[in-house]
Amino acid sequence: MFISTRHIIHRKIFLTLDKNWELLTAPERQRYTLRERQERPIGMLSRFATHGLLPYARHLFIDINKNFTPDDLQPFNHHFQCLDRIQELGISRLDTPGFLESFETYFANFVPTLRSLQLDAPAGDARDILDFVCRFPHLDDLTLNMAQPAVPRCWGTRGSATVESIPPFRGRLKLSGITGWYGDLPQQVISLPGQGHFRSIDFRNCDSEAKQSIVDGFCGTLESVSTNWRRFSRC
Repeated sequence: MFISTRHIIHRKIFLTLDKNWELLTAPERQRYTLRERQERPIGMLSRFATHGLLPYARHLFIDINKNFTPDDLQPFNHHFQCLDRIQELGISRLDTPGFLESFETYFANFVPTLRSLQLDAPAGDARDILDFVCRFPHLDDLTLNMAQPAVPRCWGTRGSATVESIPPFRGRLKLSGITGWYGDLPQQVISLPGQGHFRSIDFRNCDSEAKQSIVDGFCGTLESVSTNWRRFSRC
């Protein structure tokens, strides 16, 4: 029974401090320093690969309690590349500019299959974030939980994001914390080439201007809107 259901049991992989911490014995927990604890979640890819679990994964969640950078992933990238059937990806504190510079090295294997993307407090400006999102041309669902940067990052000299194709966006858009530094993000989403087709939008802690512009931009396909903004609640 176990063998016949492994593709279900191991469908989700959590490379997170909390989940992987449960696998340590008490002596091991005492031995690890804070930095070693943060590095351990990505290192679990080696253990998963040893047990042959990576081909079963369809959902991947990464949170190492600090910015997730190419340097964190590089020692285990040969295992990371075995995750070639991921449909849902969630990453906390993604170093978006860093991974954009080496996207083909780390994330090209996700392009054919990824349908749902969640970014929690990604580093970088709105242009970087949208550039990263649009590298996955088959996305249906998009979740952006933003956090204001401690030090605002300038636009730099990279120029406008080059978007060769727009994801179909036929499912759900979920936005949280779209204020201040990221207040122009909704307008940039609307301005992407092509036409989005979100059927459901969920807002939390976003400026009213951001909500109005995004709803207006996708009003032709919207079926439901969830928000804590009273104006929409009365409609």
